[in-house]
Amino acid sequence: MHTLRATVVVFLSLISASCSRAPDATAPKGATAQHGPAQVSTDALAQFGALEAQALAGDEAAQRKVAHWLSGGNSGRPPTNAVVGCAWRLVIIDRATPAPTPEDLAHKERYCDQRLAPAQLEAAAAQARALRRGMQGGETVARR
Repeated sequence: MHTLRATVVVFLSLISASCSRAPDATAPKGATAQHGPAQVSTDALAQFGALEAQALAGDEAAQRKVAHWLSGGNSGRPPTNAVVGCAWRLVIIDRATPAPTPEDLAHKERYCDQRLAPAQLEAAAAQARALRRGMQGGETVARR
């Protein structure tokens, strides 16, 4: 449970750090110059946080949405993380009731197997184990 909390805290810290750019005090009022990546709205982060909490509580629909957002859905808001997105896809396949859908399996193939390097797949599997341990019902044996 501590591993999951630490992982979630680190992940949310990374998201917050990428969003906490102070406005340029030297820029004239009304200037809209952007430096670096577009800022993520606080609203999108709040929506993602609520959705992630539902996913961690075991809500399959929320898990699918979190995986979608992290894999590049929602225009990259919150910032994407292919490894964590894949980890959620592994959780979905493992915990789907009564069984994973063909769409779940196709998404795993597309967003995990085809896009991630072997080391990233290992990291996603480790993250998925941590997520499953932190969810109600504990860790289960992955269906592959």
